Amino acid sequence: MSQYVTRLGRRSPAASPRLRLHRRPRRVAMLSVHTSPLHQPGTGDAGGMNVYIVELAQRLAAINIEVEIFTRATAGGLPPSVQLAPGVLVRHVDAGPYEGLAKEDLPAQ
Repeated sequence: MSQYVTRLGRRSPAASPRLRLHRRPRRVAMLSVHTSPLHQPGTGDAGGMNVYIVELAQRLAAINIEVEIFTRATAGGLPPSVQLAPGVLVRHVDAGPYEGLAKEDLPAQ
């Protein structure tokens, strides 16, 4: 036991046999603030960030990590959620008006 005590007299967390240091998450939530990952890249503000979010979500799902992407609804009548790919769900959040917001104003919504 003395080999696990630090200079300050505290036990080293890495030395604890019960501590799980490499626990992989089963679910991840992502936020897509200024565009939906469902939008076609190259239209409006959809571009590189959309591609990155979709690719990351799909790769996480491929290693059995469920992903939910939350994005602001941009029109009325959208379904509450859409399955983007197996293990990847996009959830539409009603936040502010559907139109007329600059992307700089979106985080406040």
